[in-house]
Amino acid sequence: MSTAARASHDGTPSSVVQLSAGGRTVVMNAASGGAYARDLRTGRVQHFPGAQARALSRDGRQLRYNDGQSVLHLRDQRTGADRTVAGAADAAGTTAGAVSDNGVVFTSAAAEPVPGDTNGVADVLVRRVR
Repeated sequence: MSTAARASHDGTPSSVVQLSAGGRTVVMNAASGGAYARDLRTGRVQHFPGAQARALSRDGRQLRYNDGQSVLHLRDQRTGADRTVAGAADAAGTTAGAVSDNGVVFTSAAAEPVPGDTNGVADVLVRRVR
């Protein structure tokens, strides 16, 4: 989805990545760089400079994003805790995916995550996170 929206008070043009199932949290990638997560009920905006948001859990609590070095992270929006899901080598070429209550799904064009992978085709990977 590439709908223009305002990410914060400064009106930075952004593309919507995902809206939580209840419609409370929206995640956007700003044209100027970085990602935003906005709580539509409270108006609270979190900015992730240099990051690209990729997926949001149904309840809006877990955000999957890539940082400036292509490392894949999962952030707990309530606590602010970040967990590394995949390093830069494993996360190369990651695209949209999904976040569940206990893990993430993503695609990777890298050969490293699957031993002996030589077919040159992106793989779908599941990482459990507790």
